Amino acid sequence: MNIEIKEINENNTLKYLVYRGSEIPDEFENLIDDCIKYIRENYIGKYTYKVFAKEDQSLQLVCIGNDIMNLLKTSTDVILMAVTLGQEIEKYINKSSYTDLTKSVVMDAVASAAIESLANDINQKLVEEYKPRFLTDRFSPGYGDMPISVQRNFLNLLNAKKLIGLGTSSSGIMQPKKSITAIIGISDIEQKHRHRGCENCRLFKECDFVKRGETCGYEFM
Repeated sequence: MNIEIKEINENNTLKYLVYRGSEIPDEFENLIDDCIKYIRENYIGKYTYKVFAKEDQSLQLVCIGNDIMNLLKTSTDVILMAVTLGQEIEKYINKSSYTDLTKSVVMDAVASAAIESLANDINQKLVEEYKPRFLTDRFSPGYGDMPISVQRNFLNLLNAKKLIGLGTSSSGIMQPKKSITAIIGISDIEQKHRHRGCENCRLFKECDFVKRGETCGYEFM
């Protein structure tokens, strides 16, 4: 299924740029705006999802670790969801790096913010679809104690390569890279949504803030 990029949050873009300045220079802000406009006008997302009964044995290939089992404790059904911006945006970013490195870096951050926005939009669609039941927070391979290596099984269960062109390398890195996968529980009991700390952030392992013993201050749900 296709999904339009409705909004790209500038603050999320700055998060991916690891920007710490109190004020954004006009020239830099204009570049961010131009990149946001370009991506919104030239790309769309593709997504797919599938609902499994919690007892489905195939979920054992994906739902590994105490953290995900705690999240799904009251759930009766489980959604596996995947969304991607596709390969073309990565080709454009790589091509831009040879002529305008700054633009390439900003475009990469905007694309990361765009895929996060799409995941949020799909999440909200699912919330509306499954009312009056409740959805848990999203949880992705690599979060908490869930190994990134489950990514291949995750995508196979969704037939994601055929449906949206999303696969994975032998190390579990998604291809195309501007993609998100997530597990969401469906429950009759409302779960208190929790602030996800640094250890659950997709950027945790390469985050410059974490390396300095700091946080970016970004609260994401």
